Amino acid sequence: MTSPKYFINWTTFKKSWEDVTVAHWLKYPNPFSNHVLSEDVVERRIEDGKLYTVRFIVKKQRIPASLMWMVPAKHKACYVKETSVIDPVNQECTITTENLNCRFISLVIETLRYKGVKLCETVMERELVFLQNSEHPKCHVRQIPEKHRQH
Repeated sequence: MTSPKYFINWTTFKKSWEDVTVAHWLKYPNPFSNHVLSEDVVERRIEDGKLYTVRFIVKKQRIPASLMWMVPAKHKACYVKETSVIDPVNQECTITTENLNCRFISLVIETLRYKGVKLCETVMERELVFLQNSEHPKCHVRQIPEKHRQH
């Protein structure tokens, strides 16, 4: 893998934390997201007053046609793992997504952190880590570096 690329930005929504968090949960499935093929909750638990959820999402692959030759047939769909922690007491919601396939090309880890700051204001911090594999496309899948794993 080459050196990772990091992107971070912040957005303020003029909506309550509850509205923003619910909107995120209603994102998939919906009739306007026809690129999403399925969404499955594989784990959900409440611990210390926080809701922990793991979902697997399958989407149509959005790779430019000029690069599709690199992608084996079994990777025509994009498999994504989404892990979330919702803390209603502190009005915090953290959602981390990562691609599960096509890691021979790249590993993308996105973390969204929503924090209620006022009655009708929520700040979202978006962090994106992009690790590109510079080796031959048929190389083996590597493990996620420890510092990028969610604990």
